[in-house]
Amino acid sequence: MLATSKILCRLLVFMNLVFWLSCLPLHAERYLAGLSSIPVEPNSDRPVDESKVEALYWQSIMNDTHPGVFETYLKKYPNGAFSELARIKIAGLKNEPAKSGADSGFRLTVDATPPDSRIKIVNHREKYQKGMTLKPGKYQVEVYRPGYQTSTQTVTLDQGDVVLPVTLTPLQKGGLRVTSDPAGAAVIVDGKKIGETPLEIPDLPAGQKKVEIQKECFEPANRTITIAAGQQAVAAVQLTAHCGAIHVTGEPSGADVFIDNVRTGSLPAEIAAVSAGNRHIQVKKEDFQDFEKSVTVQTGKTTTVSVSLKKAAKFMKLDGNGNPLPSSAPSWSMVQDNETGLVWEVKHNKDGVKNYDSPDDADNTYSWYDGEQKLIAALNTAHLGGFSDWRLPTLTELKTLVVLHRTRPEIYATFFPDAQMSFYWSSTVANNSALGAWGVNFGRNGYDYYEGKYGGYYVRAVRGKQ
Repeated sequence: MLATSKILCRLLVFMNLVFWLSCLPLHAERYLAGLSSIPVEPNSDRPVDESKVEALYWQSIMNDTHPGVFETYLKKYPNGAFSELARIKIAGLKNEPAKSGADSGFRLTVDATPPDSRIKIVNHREKYQKGMTLKPGKYQVEVYRPGYQTSTQTVTLDQGDVVLPVTLTPLQKGGLRVTSDPAGAAVIVDGKKIGETPLEIPDLPAGQKKVEIQKECFEPANRTITIAAGQQAVAAVQLTAHCGAIHVTGEPSGADVFIDNVRTGSLPAEIAAVSAGNRHIQVKKEDFQDFEKSVTVQTGKTTTVSVSLKKAAKFMKLDGNGNPLPSSAPSWSMVQDNETGLVWEVKHNKDGVKNYDSPDDADNTYSWYDGEQKLIAALNTAHLGGFSDWRLPTLTELKTLVVLHRTRPEIYATFFPDAQMSFYWSSTVANNSALGAWGVNFGRNGYDYYEGKYGGYYVRAVRGKQ
């Protein structure tokens, strides 16, 4: 408060001094000898020399010790004869490095019409704000508003603050009316769908427009339309039929039929309106192998497709990287159950000799604890199949491998060679025995029961949905 009062007092004294100087007679000059050596003209009707006034003002404050006094001077004389000295004084009093006008930057104000236009400085990352301060340099100013021509100008800031007036020019507009026979065709203007025929577009910028009219089973029509300012252009199109039909028959009944990845019905299916040209047909049903075929549909003709879906195989062989193999492949590392989605580890080298350096050795046995801590850990460390989420199967999952019409072992040996006719651990623990865990015996009709967790039995790892 004291500093502010001091600044105001000095400003009032200065203003009174200026008024007094303008009224002094010539002989009064000697009274100013102690204040200034600047002579005062005797004619009070002539305007006061501003540079002399500024000099007097500076002499009155030059020895002050408050930075606000010099900041007030800079507001009145931002580019004055003593402006650099004032900045040095302010910096010294504030213990800051002095900044010149160029260092501190210049203010830019864009005066746009219409006033709600969007203003952007293209080569400056900060969002534009009215009167923002920018470093000296060249700036590209973009002013945009829908319905107006965009203005882009380059502004150079090197002499001082800049106010840039920009007045946008309204775009000339016209209208467009589009009709088609038959109606209901999509209207696409310059690559953008606007609506369906009949259609009126009242507000389009003048100039050439690319118009496309599209309807299923008809040849697309393309037009180049010139939109004149203040006028409505008309495009009337007679569409040419261009479709045929597809008849899909076969087994099993009720299978889903897709044309170009869009479901169109179920077997048997009669699709009456299909655009002519190459079409991709798919037939799908759960527990069956998918059917796919590409056909060529001709205008005015029916294309017939006969389908006989094959029952999907329960198991599929996978290589060491998890890639599918044909059922005739001589070697494989994993088996995928196509019904459950589970992927099972395959054992090898059933020769009666245990080899724990090979986790897939068919002769290796483990306690329930070691099955998790040794075998499963080894498979995940080796990233079998590219995965690291191998685990012990649940009892329910393990029982899905049991084949009751096969004996010793009760499992598909075609996909699971070297299987042991013995007990395999599951992750399911016995509720009535803290030391017991359930498993399945593939040598005793696939019976399930629990054994003590410390017993040595076989383990077949699994991954996938639980």
